[in-house]
Amino acid sequence: MIQNNLSLFTDKLLKNLQTEYQCARTAPDDIEKMTKCRGSYILLLYNNSQQIITVGKLGDFNIRKGIYLYTGSAFGPGGLKSRVSRHAETDKKLKWHIDYLRKKLFLFDVIFSTSNSKLECSWAETLAELDFTAPFKGFGSSDCKCFSHLFFSELI
Repeated sequence: MIQNNLSLFTDKLLKNLQTEYQCARTAPDDIEKMTKCRGSYILLLYNNSQQIITVGKLGDFNIRKGIYLYTGSAFGPGGLKSRVSRHAETDKKLKWHIDYLRKKLFLFDVIFSTSNSKLECSWAETLAELDFTAPFKGFGSSDCKCFSHLFFSELI
């Protein structure tokens, strides 16, 4: 039941994003088939219970039950396939803010674009306009002026 609801959630979000951006989706099991092209992505994560997670220097965060969306870009070597594959792993050296959440939250979908433009900030803006909340200032956005690249929804 929950898996169907998560899939419907992704379908709705993808439909909203495709009005402005050319993007696609992939399930975590299919990440290895992703393109090595550069691009941007949104990780869709599910948290099934409230918990406190320490996120590096940002400190402790109260992670509520619900869906979390993280926007990022992959313009380095290996492109989308390399970056998203790394994010899919849970047993790794903690490097980025999202790594701390990935140890505890379930990755259920990935939306991505192979646009030559870095879309992570534009997508962050779009998610805010779609009434997703940005619960933590500075999360994933230490290299830009965005409030956050992490968003939350209680919708399931």
